[in-house]
Amino acid sequence: MAVKKTSKGQGGRGRSLDGKPLSPAEAAKYFRNKLSAETDAWDLHANLQAGTLPVIVADGRSPEAYQRRHIRGAISRWHRDLDATAAEGLDRKALVVVYGNDEACNAGTKAAARWAALGFRVKEMIGGLRAWDAYAFPVEGSSVRSAKPRRKQKGR
Repeated sequence: MAVKKTSKGQGGRGRSLDGKPLSPAEAAKYFRNKLSAETDAWDLHANLQAGTLPVIVADGRSPEAYQRRHIRGAISRWHRDLDATAAEGLDRKALVVVYGNDEACNAGTKAAARWAALGFRVKEMIGGLRAWDAYAFPVEGSSVRSAKPRRKQKGR
């Protein structure tokens, strides 16, 4: 099958496929390392439910964003203000899981780098709060509506 060349010479395919792929051994190492630094919303929620590992869930976004909406039980530690004082009194044996808004937000990544520099074990939750919301896991904050069912009014 012939591939039609585009005016940009890409041959109709994405540029990310142009380079030589990793060998299977290199790919295995890369993905093991990636899993060592990341978790997802499903796994975090499952751990929080089971309590199998001590975890500190930390919101790396601004205090205003945290106040509006955050994962239930998360602490607010904005990456810009995260220093040794902000980490005082926290369990250094616990795993810190940080998050931002979504995949386009790097607040979680910036916070993870700071937590690690402070000597904490840390993972970033991929997809951020948006990924957490995709599963309808519990959140809290000023913009969260009460989950109480509405009563039916008589005569309607």
